[in-house]
This record gives sequence, C-alpha cells and structure tokens, in this order.
Amino acid sequence: VFAKPDGLLELRPVPLRLPMEKALQLELRIPPQWARIDRVRQAVSLCIAAVFADTDLEDALAMTSAELLENAMKYGKSDSDRVTLTVFDHADEVVVSVSTALGGEGDAEALRRRIAWISGFESASDAYMAALAEVSERDGGQGGLGLVRIAYEGGCRLSCDGTGTELTVRAHHRFGNSRALATASGALDRKSTRLNSS
Repeated sequence: VFAKPDGLLELRPVPLRLPMEKALQLELRIPPQWARIDRVRQAVSLCIAAVFADTDLEDALAMTSAELLENAMKYGKSDSDRVTLTVFDHADEVVVSVSTALGGEGDAEALRRRIAWISGFESASDAYMAALAEVSERDGGQGGLGLVRIAYEGGCRLSCDGTGTELTVRAHHRFGNSRALATASGALDRKSTRLNSS
C-alpha cells in the first residue's frame, strides 16, 4: 500500500517474499489533519485483515493507529507538515509507530511519564481502571485515556523516544494478545457496569 500525494491510497503488487522476510510493511506520510484519522484507521484495518486474517488483531491495531495519530496531532508541532505512521511485523509482534515534529520538550517528557506510569501497573487492565478513576475525579474530563486504551484494549506495550526535533511513539503488539484481551475487556466492561449501577 502506498500513499499518493493527494492522500489517496494505492495498492501495488509486490514480488513474492522469502519465508523470513516481513509479511507487512506499511508507511503513510499524511498531513496532520483530524479528518484523515478515520481513513488511516480503515487503511490499517484493511492491511491487517489482508495479511493476517485476524479480526481481533485488525480491530486492536486499527484503534491503536488512530489513538497514536490523535496523540501526534495533539502534542506534535502545530505547524508540522506531516505525520508518519508505520506498521510492520517483526519476529513475534506487529509494531505501530507514529512520528511527528516535536511540539516542545515538555510534551515529550509528559508522554514518557505517562508511558512509565502505565508500565508501572501489574496489568494493563489495572492501568485502565486507574485512568478511568482519574477521569471521573476530573468531573468527566476526556483527556488521558488514549495511551492506556492502546495498552489495554490494543494489547500493546508502549515505548517513546525523541530527538531534538522529532518524537516517535511505538506500540508493540505480540501475536496472540488480541483474543485474550477481548475476553478480558468483556469482563472489565461487566465489572464497570456493576460499579456504575451501585
């Protein structure tokens, strides 16, 4: 899949791969416009479906891509001309990576702290419940759930690095995490419903 300058996607045939080569390598360079996030989400979904034929993985990584793009647009440099999204498989995982021009060192540090906070929990579901509690304490505020959704609903381990001018956030999804997460998500939703009805 190749992104054309007009923002449309073009499918091109590729030669057969040797067994050890990557099955998936998708790179999109898009203008940082909110209206494009849903199209990119659909493109990632279609690519994952075509390569892996796994609807759980498809849903997890499409959501992950959209959340990472939203973060890049919120925290990246406001006059940036593009955001780069890359999706590829490596060994036993699929990696979704989003890079953007750095809006400020404070933004990069805030993302690093949030990722470290999420990683400090025993499980992604514990981090998700703690993030929901934070949101409810802020009188229903919306912020702060994107990265924890990626960890919990997307089944991903997060990493972040930045140079002086660019910030990259990566979500690493190990094969096999999707179905277990779908089961855990249903259990957590039932628990949240019981808590809210009390």
